[in-house]
Amino acid sequence: MSLLIEIFTTSLTPVVFLYMLLGVVSVVLAWSTFSNARKKDSRNAGAQEATLSADLKYIKELLQDVRSDMKELTKSIDQHAERIATCEAQIISAFKSIQRIEKQLNIQREE
Repeated sequence: MSLLIEIFTTSLTPVVFLYMLLGVVSVVLAWSTFSNARKKDSRNAGAQEATLSADLKYIKELLQDVRSDMKELTKSIDQHAERIATCEAQIISAFKSIQRIEKQLNIQREE
């Protein structure tokens, strides 16, 4: 170790020292820039993930609302279908009753 120190102190001119110092500063500056960029990228990725997660949650809630509305519409359509079937049955029954009354009264229907 002392040999290295002796080599550096004896053959170290101010220009060589400045070049070495510049090299060390460049390495520190490069590492700092890399570290900051990595942190910034990490923050941006986290923000994008949070936004994506919020958007997915919103879409999920909308889908649940749509499913709920579809179930209600399906129930309503089923109820209407039952009412229509009941009305059709009543109309058929009424038509048969009218035909029976016409036969009893011997009324000719004009067609």
